[in-house]
Amino acid sequence: MKVVFKIILLLGVLSYLVFAITTLSQHSEERVCVGSEVIINGKVDKDYITPRFIENIIAATEIPIKGALVNNIDVRHIENSILSSPYVDSVTCYYTSGNLLCVKVVPRIPILHAVPNQGESFYMDANGNSMPTDQFLLDLSLVTGYVTTEFAKENLLELAQFMNTQAPWNREIQQIHVTSNQRIELVPMKGEHIIVLGSSADVEDKMKRLGAFYDATSENMAWQRYATLDLSYEGQIVCKKKKNK
Repeated sequence: MKVVFKIILLLGVLSYLVFAITTLSQHSEERVCVGSEVIINGKVDKDYITPRFIENIIAATEIPIKGALVNNIDVRHIENSILSSPYVDSVTCYYTSGNLLCVKVVPRIPILHAVPNQGESFYMDANGNSMPTDQFLLDLSLVTGYVTTEFAKENLLELAQFMNTQAPWNREIQQIHVTSNQRIELVPMKGEHIIVLGSSADVEDKMKRLGAFYDATSENMAWQRYATLDLSYEGQIVCKKKKNK
């Protein structure tokens, strides 16, 4: 009896699936799009990519959406147009059961803003993708000096992530500078000294040493006597006094 019941249930499910597929196939050419909705995936700066930014890209395609037959909307062209933006990592378009076209966008999230001595300024994300800076002004780790996209990609991504997220350095370091011999320096918000990293390797350990040095000299502000605080030597800080001090 149980076997017969299972057979009947299976036949019922198969019949429903055939009916559903047939019905959808019959009506797919008649589906009318009721409009579109842009979804920005993930947390982004309010001054960065917005739904309006993506909607303007879609509008530029001049593809009719609202009121158009679903089968007549070139979704692939819409996706490719959005992907042509250097600020977009990926895009997926799909229809809801109510025939609303949803456009889900994953943006590239910049982590540094480079203003090199030569060439155009650029943003760069954690994956090393560079982006122009002309459309958005973002508050990120500022990199100056002899910096190229190649140098930033190979040497500055971990450092920028650290400076953006780790207190108190996300407040106290205002600039990352690359010298002509590709040594990395930091410019603090307070004081007139330069912090020499040398390279971005072991940045957490270097900044831990710097923090301990600041704590030890904070009472008499002794750190103000120095022109440079060099963290490039393993396990130590080499301080160079200011002239006439």
